[in-house]
Amino acid sequence: MQSPLTPRPRPRWKTELSSAQFGTIAEDLLAVAPAASANGSGTVARPSVDRGVDLYIRRLRTLLTVPFQVKAFRHVDADGAAMMDIAASDIREKSGGYWAIVHVPPPHDQLYSRLFLVPPGDLRKVCRRVQSHGVDSYRFSANFASTDEGPLAPFAVDVDRLAEWIAR
Repeated sequence: MQSPLTPRPRPRWKTELSSAQFGTIAEDLLAVAPAASANGSGTVARPSVDRGVDLYIRRLRTLLTVPFQVKAFRHVDADGAAMMDIAASDIREKSGGYWAIVHVPPPHDQLYSRLFLVPPGDLRKVCRRVQSHGVDSYRFSANFASTDEGPLAPFAVDVDRLAEWIAR
């Protein structure tokens, strides 16, 4: 007799995600993490029109709203290293908020245990400026698995510690 708690076979769609689907899934997973971590003191919203902000976290009973631009990695190196070139024109300092850079490993149903929350101004300071396919860009290079000190170490946040980050 088979146990009723045996998980069903993995659905085909979990490995065949398009880039558009993956981006939305990463945004949704990131939205759930701070909403759950806020312990009822915050809520998450999405903008009606995409102007470089993917979601907002708002502290309840206040006007404090923090915008997030989400970038996600599907795959990282075996040691946890990841690299992405971000067009300089995409980094808008006037929007404030944070760039949330996450890793969503297969089967794409939860965030990796560490993410990076970087203000746009700091992103320009800690990332090396490069030309990527003829576009002026900043190269984000970090390790999701490492606790080594590096230029992005102050912006690494463990998902389990999001409540403390939100409280600050």
